[in-house]
Amino acid sequence: MKLTTATPAHEVLEWIRQQQRELFPRYTLDVFNFHWKVFDLTGQEGWAGLYASSAIMLNPEFFKGPTDNHTAIADTLLHELCHHIQAIAHDPHDPPHG
Repeated sequence: MKLTTATPAHEVLEWIRQQQRELFPRYTLDVFNFHWKVFDLTGQEGWAGLYASSAIMLNPEFFKGPTDNHTAIADTLLHELCHHIQAIAHDPHDPPHG
């Protein structure tokens, strides 16, 4: 599947779940939700993605510039998926980047 900001959220969610099954087969608690969301929090406009409580959100505005937004979107989704796996495998309150 070629991911773009026009890809419906349910298709992106299925892509995430497929990646989880292939990359992290031991961790069966799926990401339960995905949203395309324009971040409107002051100072947060530049965020590409966010993981919280088994849900992933991506900011479609962030991906308007990349020449190959499929790769940028996939990389960001995999990054956020790693946060999901970390929350399952470890204390969800551990620092997310180290």
